[in-house]
Amino acid sequence: MKLHENKKLLIFIESAINLKIIGSNFTSWVQYTVPIISTYQNYWGYIKIVLYKTELGRMLRTVDTKGTIDKKIKDFSLNDECSDSMVSNFLFKLFPQIYG
Repeated sequence: MKLHENKKLLIFIESAINLKIIGSNFTSWVQYTVPIISTYQNYWGYIKIVLYKTELGRMLRTVDTKGTIDKKIKDFSLNDECSDSMVSNFLFKLFPQIYG
């Protein structure tokens, strides 16, 4: 996992952990999450874990009344698999509370 190429994903994970949008002008979690899902489709399995293990996932289910995120997941036919061991190890070291 190249840090520079995945900086926004890492900031998203940190934002989800703290339940505060960091490093972005978005004020809506739905608006913030959709481009992350779109940009990091290959890492959907890791994003899904973040949503499952943080309050953000529960909050998104409440505030995403139009089902925007679910539509994106369906449109992209995202794969839940987390098979890249290098990415898994990297995320485990940075965010053991999520990936541990």
